[in-house]
Amino acid sequence: MSSPNVLVAGESVIDLIPFDDPAARERELFRRRAGGAPANVAVALSRLDSPPFLWTSIGDDAFGEHLKSVLSSASIPPQFVQQKERVSTGIGLVDDTVKGGFELYLDGTATVKFDIDDLPTDLFSDLEWVHLGGVLLAREPSRTAMFDLIERANEFDCTISFDPNTRPSIWPSTDECVDTLEKVLTSVNIVIGHTDDFPNESFPSNSTALAEAVLTRGVDVVAITKGSDGAEVKGRVDSRWGGFHITHPGFDVEVEDPTGAGDTFTAAFISGLRRGDITVAETLELANASGA
Repeated sequence: MSSPNVLVAGESVIDLIPFDDPAARERELFRRRAGGAPANVAVALSRLDSPPFLWTSIGDDAFGEHLKSVLSSASIPPQFVQQKERVSTGIGLVDDTVKGGFELYLDGTATVKFDIDDLPTDLFSDLEWVHLGGVLLAREPSRTAMFDLIERANEFDCTISFDPNTRPSIWPSTDECVDTLEKVLTSVNIVIGHTDDFPNESFPSNSTALAEAVLTRGVDVVAITKGSDGAEVKGRVDSRWGGFHITHPGFDVEVEDPTGAGDTFTAAFISGLRRGDITVAETLELANASGA
């Protein structure tokens, strides 16, 4: 089997999902589920296309063992699934009482312990695509490692896609979030995110205006998801995919659990763009269908 030419980078966490109402203040029983947006994207890519490398960090606790098992069962190569000694795994708590419906507990965990030196330089010679999420940009040392990753991927002419996944509760301030986001947008090729991922202090809330604003930062392609209202995508005229503005209304389905839907959309969108044998419009339809 040939070595993967895609690297996904970011957090693998344990999602704790309440058995009862996620909006209730008092909850006692939770079920665990493997989570973390980049890990979800990697698993979805493995199912849609072929297994990518996943650069992630987990603890040597029971949660870390569970994540390692889940990733292995999804055929994710183990080389860069790093298990740190004597440190715990990050947790995500599904909580409808907070903005975004999700609370992350990352401080002091293995989840944020990244260093670019953990990746051999010659790895990038075989990579065509690098995807990363925005959660780890809110903490150090993972923030520095993600910027180092972007720099190295650009040095080797990899296509870089980015999911902002902005969660206000994990950022010290909105200003720091915006400044970091602006820095990333000048260095990546493709951005895939929800309208809520872009703070209204610096970005338009209208999806079309938002996509145009992100393109002005130098991005080639922007895909904006809008939940049940579908998604739209815009491309710069001088990008390899050409200029376009395409919308898709989404699919009318009964929602049982929206967790991870955006990550599946992201994986399908990446897969479609990489294939090269379907149009951007068909890629957007595929992504919406997968996310549904």
